[in-house]
This record gives sequence, C-alpha cells and structure tokens, in this order.
Amino acid sequence: MKFKIPYFEKKPRQELAESETTNPMETPGALESPESNLEPETPESNREKLVKSLRDRFGQALRVVAASAAFVAAVTAPERIGYNKKDVADMLNKKYPRVSSYLEAASTAVNEGEMDVPERHVLAETVREGTVIESELGKYTLYNIGIKPSPESAKETCTVTINAKGLENIGIDLETIVSTLRNLPGQWQKNILAIYAYPKIEKMPKEYGINNVLGALAQYDPKSGRTIIIYFKQPESSPWRSFEVKKTLCHEAAHANDWAANNRNAYQRIRMLYKTLMRIKNNERFRSWYVESIKNPNTQQELFLKTQEYWAMIIQQYFSNKERLPQSDQQLVEEFK
Repeated sequence: MKFKIPYFEKKPRQELAESETTNPMETPGALESPESNLEPETPESNREKLVKSLRDRFGQALRVVAASAAFVAAVTAPERIGYNKKDVADMLNKKYPRVSSYLEAASTAVNEGEMDVPERHVLAETVREGTVIESELGKYTLYNIGIKPSPESAKETCTVTINAKGLENIGIDLETIVSTLRNLPGQWQKNILAIYAYPKIEKMPKEYGINNVLGALAQYDPKSGRTIIIYFKQPESSPWRSFEVKKTLCHEAAHANDWAANNRNAYQRIRMLYKTLMRIKNNERFRSWYVESIKNPNTQQELFLKTQEYWAMIIQQYFSNKERLPQSDQQLVEEFK
C-alpha cells in the first residue's frame, strides 16, 4: 500500500448523461425510415435501396479516411511553426517541477514545434496518453507527480537502513528481508531508504474500503527522494510468515519504483502510468483479491488506487511466480523494472 493519496475530481453527471444520448446509433429506431411501409416493395425499389446503401457506405468510408488523413496531417505538419528544433529540444529537456508541466510543453511542441515526423508521432502519442490519464483519473493526477532528481539514488551504491530489532519484535526475520532485497533490481534497492517496523496493529486506510489489518506501507521521504517501507504488527492469530514477508517487500518495493520514482523522466512516468491504467481496465488482467476489493465512492480515486496497487500486485506476482501473470503484464513489468 502506498501512503499518499492525491486529489481527485468527479465527472459531472450531466455531461455523462448528454454524451450517452448524442449517438443516433444507440437510439432505438433511429435508422428506421417512417416512409418504408407506405409503398409496396418492387425489384426496382430494392435495387435503388441497394445502390443507395452502397453509396452511403462508400461515403462513410471516405469520411473515415479523410478524418485519419487530417489527423496525420496535423501530426506531421502543424499549421504554424512557432519553435525551431533547438527551441523544442530546450522545451522538452527543461527540468519541470511536475509531470503536468512537461505534458503542457509536449503539447505545445507537437502543435507548434519543428521536429522530425517519427519524433512528432511519439510525442503526440505521449500527449494523448497524458490526456487519457487526466480524463480517467482527474486533471490533478499528473500535477501531483513531482519531478525531483534524487542525488542519493543516482549513486553507485546506497545503504538501506534496516531496523532489525524492531522487525524481530513483530516476528520478522532479518535474513528474510536481506535475501529478498538482494533479489530486487539494483536501482530498486537504491530507491529504498529504510525498512522499519511498527509495533502496533493498524487498520487499512478508509480510502480503500477494505476492512482488514494493514500489513505494510511505502512512504516517500522528500528529503532523500527515496522510500521508507514500514511493516506493521499482525494479530497473534495470523503472525508474519516468511513467504508473506517476501511478497510484501516486493509489493512495497514496487511502490517505491512506480511512475513517481525519481529515477524516471516525465515521458517514462506518463507511459508507465498510462499502460498500467490500460491493464486495470482490461477484462483479461491479472486478478487479485486485494485490487478487486478496493471500493471508494469517488470513482476516479478508486480507479487510481486500483491502478497504483495493480502495479504492486503484478510485481509481487512476477518475483514469486511470473508464469501466472498474463503475457501483457509480464511485458509491462519487464519494460519498467
């Protein structure tokens, strides 16, 4: 579980209601002609209907092609060049404080910047993905993802502080923690500042809508730019077991290395969040009790929490038994791990 919960917006119900009634293809009887039963059908009228149907379909196909051509033209040749290639490079390489700022610059570059066609296509796709994220999860989602390079995680080696005594007091063996850490990717280890223990039993945050005991959480430390992982004491009836400790550490390490990790650039953050969002919306996704149980009255917040925890759950499964993951999830992990 990740500690920080961002701000979300609800979609206006009125807008949804209007959008549901604007498509005539979804209106019963919209394609039926009121005059179709006034005259008996003849071979001639049937032939005219067939010709008209073919003409309409051909015209529709032409409109689709024209729309696609218009999109390609917009991507390959903007109406006005306001920035040369150097301006565009400076704009995209600028150190923005938030991902939303980078997205605005990328949009400007696509619409007004001079660049090669392949580069424009990639950037236009990034803008599209960022727009989808803001539409699905709320316009403040990318604003809440800060971009702050972490000097500590950039070092060749980083020390992870482990509270061995505290972990032992809640039933967790130090060797289990150390061996699991060593099996994580090197950069993932660098993004973890410390592993602590909390000697009390706590409940899951109410935002998750799950009435269960909290196992662990990942908390970002702004001073170091790294993450602190905290294990919580469990009830005597269900103490920590070795395999649970391992899975939990992989899960929380995934939170320390998601789209908010400081070693990722803005493009990678947008791409990673978008792809994870698309997986949680796919019916053939990896299913876990945890993610499927998340409930929140704010639909955007619920979707964000599920997206956030989905990344952690597929990482947990990947390092446990990746063969149980759908191929798309294995590819997602391998692209961003």
